[in-house]
Amino acid sequence: MGRSGFNKFSIGIEIDNAGRLIKSCAGYQAWFGGTFHEGDVIEAVHRNETTPAYWHAYKEEQVAAVCDLCVNLVDTYGITSILGHEEVSPHRKCDPGPAFPLDKLRERVLCRNRADDGPEDDLTLHRAGLVTASKLNIRSSPVISAITVAQPLSKGTVVDILHESHGWYEVEARVRGWVKKDYIKT
Repeated sequence: MGRSGFNKFSIGIEIDNAGRLIKSCAGYQAWFGGTFHEGDVIEAVHRNETTPAYWHAYKEEQVAAVCDLCVNLVDTYGITSILGHEEVSPHRKCDPGPAFPLDKLRERVLCRNRADDGPEDDLTLHRAGLVTASKLNIRSSPVISAITVAQPLSKGTVVDILHESHGWYEVEARVRGWVKKDYIKT
């Protein structure tokens, strides 16, 4: 782009979220002292880091509202880029973080066919999970007899959970396939 001072050329969207959390005996603590319960937390790796951390989960309504707003802004102003603070200033900012589906939102908003007025897939079905088994087979379909599609996933691997079917998750982590949901912590 050849620009500096992106704030002069951008529209900022603020989303209420505590961001990175620290696990404690009282729950998960935010930088401002707030405490969150396990159901409001995901463990995931930030795009600019290599190890998992705890993050405050975004509500489905928040993600849907941001998606709708971005569609309107792109259509109104001809916007061609959607960036997170973490991409503009990777050493200073970590928002929106791995709990927000920024890449999927960007793809949905910028790559959509505007002539297609059919219903869009639900952006908020996706959530992160963490492999808890030492080795977890990833299969072509949600049955134990299905062929494996890649080397087993190792304990601690972060996966994107795409769908659920009869005790199985369809996940994506470098490859896409099905795993037994009993071995995924969300």
